[in-house]
Amino acid sequence: MIKLLCLRAPSSGRSKSPEIAHMCTWLSLAIILALILPVSAEPNQIIGGVSYTISAPLAPEGQSYNYSWSATGGTPLNASQSSFQWTAPLVENSTTVLIELKIESNVSGCINENQIEMLVLPAAKAEIRLKKDCRYSPPVRVGDTVVYTYNVTNTGGVTLYEINLTDTHDWGPNCHPTRVGGGGGDEALEPGQSWQYECLYEIHDPANYTILRIMASTGYREQDMIEKLLRLRTRMEINLEKMRRLQKEFDPHAATLTIESMQMAGINYTSYYYVNEVTEESLKRIIDPQGNLSVTYYRDPVSQLNLTTRYDPKGKILSEEEYYYPHPGTNEYMKIEYDNPSVGLKTITITDYITGDTLIIIEDYNGVIISKEYKKTPGYIVYEEKYILKNIATVKAKTGAGQEVSDSDTYSLEIFKQNPILSVFKDDEPDPVQFNGTINYTIAYKNNGGQDAHEVMLKETYNESLEFIWASPAPDPGTIDAWTIGDLDKEESGKIAIQARLKDILTPGSIITNRIDMWCKEGSHAVAWANTTVTGEGLVIGKRASSRIIFPGEHLNYTIDYRNNGSVKQTDVVIHDYLDEKVDFKYSLSDPLLINESSGRHHWWYVGDLLPGSGGTIEIFVKAKGKDTFKDNAGSVFNTYQINSSQTEGTNKTLETYVVHSLWIKKEANATAAARGENITYTIKYGNSDTDFTAENVSITDMLPEVDFLGATPHPNIINGKNLTWMIGNLTPRANGTIVLEVHIPKKAQMIFDETSSVEGDGFIRMRKSLSTEEAERSLTNRVEIRGYYESMPIPVSSSSVVVTILGAAGTRITTSEHGSGHYEEDESSRLVSKNKSVSLKKDIFASYGRSTFQLPGKRSIDYQSLWSDRTSAANYIRGEVVTENYLYVHSLQKDSSFDVDMNQTVYRSDASHDSGIARISYKKNAQDSSHSIKEMIDEDYHGSFKVFQSIDSYGENVRQDRSITGKGRVSSDKRTESQRSFEHGSGYYSAQESMDSSSITKNVKMLYSPQNEILGSMNTSGGSLWREGMQTKDPEQELIISEEIRSASYIEKEAEMDLSSLKFIGSFNGSMDTAILQGNGPDYEKVRLDQSFVGKFNIDTAISLHPEPVHRYVHVNIEKKAIMQDDNIVLFLINVTNDGSRPLKKLDVSDRLPPGLSFIDSSQRPEVDGQFINWTISSLDIGRTMTIKLRARVENGRQIYDNYVSVSTGYNDTRIEAENHTLFEAYYQPLSCCPELPIEWNYWSSGSNATLINAEWGSWKPAPCFNVSTEVIDCFLEQEKYYDELERNLSSCCASNYDIP
Repeated sequence: MIKLLCLRAPSSGRSKSPEIAHMCTWLSLAIILALILPVSAEPNQIIGGVSYTISAPLAPEGQSYNYSWSATGGTPLNASQSSFQWTAPLVENSTTVLIELKIESNVSGCINENQIEMLVLPAAKAEIRLKKDCRYSPPVRVGDTVVYTYNVTNTGGVTLYEINLTDTHDWGPNCHPTRVGGGGGDEALEPGQSWQYECLYEIHDPANYTILRIMASTGYREQDMIEKLLRLRTRMEINLEKMRRLQKEFDPHAATLTIESMQMAGINYTSYYYVNEVTEESLKRIIDPQGNLSVTYYRDPVSQLNLTTRYDPKGKILSEEEYYYPHPGTNEYMKIEYDNPSVGLKTITITDYITGDTLIIIEDYNGVIISKEYKKTPGYIVYEEKYILKNIATVKAKTGAGQEVSDSDTYSLEIFKQNPILSVFKDDEPDPVQFNGTINYTIAYKNNGGQDAHEVMLKETYNESLEFIWASPAPDPGTIDAWTIGDLDKEESGKIAIQARLKDILTPGSIITNRIDMWCKEGSHAVAWANTTVTGEGLVIGKRASSRIIFPGEHLNYTIDYRNNGSVKQTDVVIHDYLDEKVDFKYSLSDPLLINESSGRHHWWYVGDLLPGSGGTIEIFVKAKGKDTFKDNAGSVFNTYQINSSQTEGTNKTLETYVVHSLWIKKEANATAAARGENITYTIKYGNSDTDFTAENVSITDMLPEVDFLGATPHPNIINGKNLTWMIGNLTPRANGTIVLEVHIPKKAQMIFDETSSVEGDGFIRMRKSLSTEEAERSLTNRVEIRGYYESMPIPVSSSSVVVTILGAAGTRITTSEHGSGHYEEDESSRLVSKNKSVSLKKDIFASYGRSTFQLPGKRSIDYQSLWSDRTSAANYIRGEVVTENYLYVHSLQKDSSFDVDMNQTVYRSDASHDSGIARISYKKNAQDSSHSIKEMIDEDYHGSFKVFQSIDSYGENVRQDRSITGKGRVSSDKRTESQRSFEHGSGYYSAQESMDSSSITKNVKMLYSPQNEILGSMNTSGGSLWREGMQTKDPEQELIISEEIRSASYIEKEAEMDLSSLKFIGSFNGSMDTAILQGNGPDYEKVRLDQSFVGKFNIDTAISLHPEPVHRYVHVNIEKKAIMQDDNIVLFLINVTNDGSRPLKKLDVSDRLPPGLSFIDSSQRPEVDGQFINWTISSLDIGRTMTIKLRARVENGRQIYDNYVSVSTGYNDTRIEAENHTLFEAYYQPLSCCPELPIEWNYWSSGSNATLINAEWGSWKPAPCFNVSTEVIDCFLEQEKYYDELERNLSSCCASNYDIP
């Protein structure tokens, strides 16, 4: 329906002109809308979701219209003047939509409205589906190729266009599918039609990508978890034996008793609950109405284990349950049910609640396992060496009307990373080999695939009868049996040639076995052997010299080997030896003895009978005669020898040794000691000796040690790595020359070392490990050699060496060792970083003492019975600190500890429990000006069974210790700083929680005396000592000493807080107590003295404080900051926090906001770094006290003015006390000169136009060098000295290095 309207504008009483009326009529008649429809569509019928364009006629020439479009449904896309783009609405049933158009003539003012009524029909559904699969041959390994397949189907009723298929992988490169089938080659996917795609894909190494999804197959995981739970059972059974013993030894007389009535399952029971108030060891006994013991609950605070035991009315144990209570949160559990499921059997349930894994074992009382059942938690994932490659394929398409549809499908592929396939082969030649012969080995190695191999190494194992001669390529420096190959790509190979000589006389038929092993970093291993047969008949004899060439006057050693390699006994065996007249006989070592030496040249030995296979060795020591004997400068000495018997007549054999004069060479250095980074100049002098012959083809080779070659005069002819060679040519008799050589001692290369290990088993253990970043003083030996020929005969090499000492440097070191017998579990990791002298060690140990027996051949055995010892020492020689942790002679030990030391810090943390042994923990810090003066010390001994938590954190100028101890035995604990001391000594039950830093100590201790029995190996000691406890503080500024001490106490319970000038404590004791306060130096200068003594049983509540008059009569804190440029790039801030109020303050939070352009380096106390905010916590600050925090920052943006803010906040009662300050400084540094010219940005003061500048700021530090507030003449030198003295004082203890803290 089209409705035409002509609306006239108001005429103000006048009618339109005939021309205007005509135009209005034309407009009414001419408006005909044009709708663009699909060819197949009926008029005014359209499809939902399809876009259409509706057009109206343009205005006649000379006229213009305004068009206004609207629709009762659908989505307008564009409404220009004469056309309307519009998308019909999606409908489920046929629906009518009106499209309206209003046209107004800009000339006549006529307005016409038109409407089109459209019938919108439901659209055909557009839909696409994707199915993804993969063709491969399992298992799929890295480097394999798989084919991903994709099937794309139009499952809707509309033709689809612009098909786009993508495939993304969660690691590795993405796939790019190619269409391989479906359709007629056109680009339209008709309804019901399918297209096929494929992608050929090579599996890449997952190690090159960071996002991996790794999981293990169920079968592997189940077996691994069963083995893990079986190991857990071993540990829990060891602990169960200990818990049974401890429950039996529990002393109810040292505990408080609480009796309660309780109901269980409607039956009344009585509970007897014993608690040791010192250690919190407890035992609860549940008694049934008949008076029978029903249940016991025992808790051990040392091991932190619970044991629940249930009994039948006759007292027989029905079950035992053992588990850890929440701390330390191991969540390990074991339950043993006796005579279950039937008499003679027991059911053991082991659970790891962290992983949710449970193993149920049924076994008889002899330990024979009847059945095992493993239960796993659904969805649990174990991370192992198997990779999941997950990829998501997505297909997108559009309808002809522009509607977009899509679908996705995911495929996950299990990938195995195959290790390198190494192979090694070994060949020997000749085989068989004669007595005294030489064997040539050829080793061929190869990486046959899998993946590239890294850090490949070959290791040769020589037969003990072989003597190494040479190898090509040469073995690693300092070895004859190891070759570091490095990386070996797939299909890459190599060869090694080795020559060795038989040094022993062996029985014919003996086999010489040589082994070669090949490893790589990935864990692959290959091995090969070569077996060489030894041949020989009858009597055999061989002779060798200690050197093939000797000098006149030099010593020479001969060795004669003889053997009966035949099958019959040889009788009257005699060995003859004829020395050359140019050597002098010295002596002989032999069995049999030398018979004849009267002639000086002919020597013989009577051996007697020589059975088949037997033989011996004779050594002869001679000395070549002097140069006068060898005037020709090139001679030889000949040695003839033979062996005879009644059955065999031997033949003479001759050994020749060359004797020659030598070339000479001398090397010197310009220094005896040098530091790394410095240069050394060597002078080499050389020449031909006093001889009648010219030395030909002379060469000099200097074998540089760990230095860098800078240059030489003359320049060497050949440079081969560290070897420098000069080709001298010919040297006439007595000719000489000089070479000057300069080298550089490089600084040590930076190194990172990481190691992890995991050990579990039963037997005897002995282990020792040491990691060090120290640079020890060492000798740098530089050797030079000269070679040549006399008439084509090689001249023996002459050499000269010079030694320069390389100065050492302080570093860090961690040493640890363990030994003992029984059950042992350990997970350990260590790391060394040489750059910042960092060494760290983490140890998680469970060890239980037991006897270990090893069977030896011949029905022999060896027993090990050794209590456990674990010793660890961490030394920080840069900071002058040593931490030691020793556990000695313990029956069982469970420990989780860590040590971290570097040039900025020393950190130690340990959470351990030990049974029947000794724990010794110590810390010592030397004063900076002395290696002997102790600045801080911690010395603790715990003999018995204790749970020990220790934390020592030394950073900057501050040392903090936190400890929590619970146990029973002998205790000796002494902590000292320069100003304070805290100690406890005694035996019995002990519990302590204590925190200590450089200026304060807080502690909560409980002690109950009890005599102790201790078994340390074969020693059994008994006895005890009453408790002694005390605290002391010294304040040098106020000449103040405060001390308290409790002695000979059977019981002590005390909470205490101590600062430099205050002491507060509350508690009770049974013994004697002394309290003393003294202020002043000497009796004549005492200002305050207080002495108190108490003997007996007392409750105490004491607070002692002595401080200067506060600035404010209310709670207040002040903060100030100074800035000092240390050099061009580093600024030192001094932050002073002062309690100038009337109350002591606790837990002060200090925050420094570094401005942009400054970055944090380090500080005198351990900070929390949050971007540009550097935060510290001061544990306590007494009245009138100032805490100085030193902060170093790096200037990143060069010279400019920086504004640095700092704040402090704390709480007192319910009030927050805060203070803020800032410093304005210029990042500019220059060595001081007298009265430097000041930048104009700095403030100054002058008095009149002719006055001289007398005051200025140097950063925010006043007064500045060279200026004061008077008109006196200034001694610039003294002012500069004061400036640098203060700078050095501030830096001396703050900053160990320019390295950022790790």
